[in-house]
Amino acid sequence: RRHRRRAKSEVLRLEHVAGAELEGAVDDVSQLAEVARPPKPVLAPFDWSNAVHQALRQFEKQAADRSVVLTSRIAPNVSVTGDTQKLHQVLLNLLLNAAEACSERGTVSVSLSKTEDGGGRLIVADSGLGISDGDLNRIFEPFYTTKSSGSGLGLAVVKSIIDEHCGTISVESRKGEGTRFTI
Repeated sequence: RRHRRRAKSEVLRLEHVAGAELEGAVDDVSQLAEVARPPKPVLAPFDWSNAVHQALRQFEKQAADRSVVLTSRIAPNVSVTGDTQKLHQVLLNLLLNAAEACSERGTVSVSLSKTEDGGGRLIVADSGLGISDGDLNRIFEPFYTTKSSGSGLGLAVVKSIIDEHCGTISVESRKGEGTRFTI
């Protein structure tokens, strides 16, 4: 009986591990589908300032778990036309990448400002490892990654979403000094 209980316990443990692995694979496939054939964005006017505040609140725990300092400077009432869910995904992807690039006590900063043409400018910067010049030219390519784990789809999805919104994304980085994405 003891062996049966141990065997059953081991089966349950393996089922849990397999389920977690399957969830990760499903996430990778979902991101791949997003890059390959993204659904059309649902464009509507919305308060980007509020959306950025919400994303930052959602990300606070992950930043704290990584001992990363999260700072923000968000202008009020920055209204844009876009797909709130997709732009939320963009910000979360950039925040996660920034936090992963930082060592303990690193800093991730987010700023949102109004532009002269009535739109908005979002900047996500980190004090992390930076990106080498050779990698910088490839970071938006699907499946390109310098991480030991990860699918290499996050920034490809970000670029795809920004392109769908007829927006621009630029990146500045120096190896050992950090990275700055501007949308």
